[in-house]
Amino acid sequence: MKWALGTVITLALSIGLLMLLAFPRAPSGIHWPQHTGWGASPLAGFLGVLRERDGCFYVETSPDEPGYLVIWPMFASVSRDTEGPVIRIDGRSIRPGEEVALVGGEYGHGPLPEIARAALSVPCGGPYMLTTGLYDE
Repeated sequence: MKWALGTVITLALSIGLLMLLAFPRAPSGIHWPQHTGWGASPLAGFLGVLRERDGCFYVETSPDEPGYLVIWPMFASVSRDTEGPVIRIDGRSIRPGEEVALVGGEYGHGPLPEIARAALSVPCGGPYMLTTGLYDE
């Protein structure tokens, strides 16, 4: 039984290390809420302009609205270059100020599904939009 516990701990640490290597953290000053959803997920389309405010990324669907805080899938990543933040998702790069078409679901101010509750740890406010990727035409 002792060896089984050691094996489970070793396996858990290995998976954690692989997750850190496969899904790198966000650069300093950028808040990067992500969800752990795999499988069935919302499929509504959102068309809007990607904006960054205080290190948080929002999709503005109307100039009169504050926008939706985007909760990104685990396979999306963010980095910073000389032009500012760049998000990589579905093999493409997008930047704040660009029009984006995202697939996902709107959750207002909550409650969020279990797969996205960790996103509440970032200092960004909702309403929330859980995205599963870019819309392909």
